[in-house]
Amino acid sequence: MIKEMTLLDAMSVAYRMRECDQKEIAILMPNVSFEQYAMTRYQSAGLKFTLMDGNQPVCVGGFESASIPGIYTTWMIATDDICAYKRELIRFCRGAIRKLLEEARKLQATIHCENTVGQQFAEHFGYEYNGILPRHGMDNSDYYLYSILGKQNGGQR
Repeated sequence: MIKEMTLLDAMSVAYRMRECDQKEIAILMPNVSFEQYAMTRYQSAGLKFTLMDGNQPVCVGGFESASIPGIYTTWMIATDDICAYKRELIRFCRGAIRKLLEEARKLQATIHCENTVGQQFAEHFGYEYNGILPRHGMDNSDYYLYSILGKQNGGQR
């Protein structure tokens, strides 16, 4: 089941998130605790969701409104239990992306160069590789930028 994200959902997933998500947060925001990260995501503007396994959240994510109108940053953290719910997550994300692209200028995601799962996930939803962000991480690691253009910008969706 997918529902609107609550602060409790974000905290629960943050405490149990996958090791790859922990590493990404540590690289991008080294002085931010997982609790602070969860609170920041909860307070962010835009669409936020929780994927549930009964009463237990297994994934939180969203499309955060950027400071530039019409541009949304895609984000997600998950527990190791996410694999059992890939189809439900994919179905929901496809619908959310399609709806957002009606109004949005662009959806974008920054993904660590070594995070091949994240890159494949983005490409699966139609995000296109835009280039490398050299030394984007606080540890000077490189990131890739992916995006989908909205219909207003000539996007295909």
